[in-house]
Amino acid sequence: MRRIITRADDYASSRSANAAIARTVEAGFIKNVSIMAPGPYLAEAAQLLAHRKDICFGFHMT
Repeated sequence: MRRIITRADDYASSRSANAAIARTVEAGFIKNVSIMAPGPYLAEAAQLLAHRKDICFGFHMT
């Protein structure tokens, strides 16, 4: 069996990116999220997915 591990990039970069990534995570399509560390919507991004213990978070250094 082959598996695809999907990654969402630029979380915290904008409100629309946060909403889209949160929706796709909740739908089960994303297992890995890259957070833009200096993103202007970092606090919002943290709140949206703070309850998810099954997601791998990484930093997108900009």
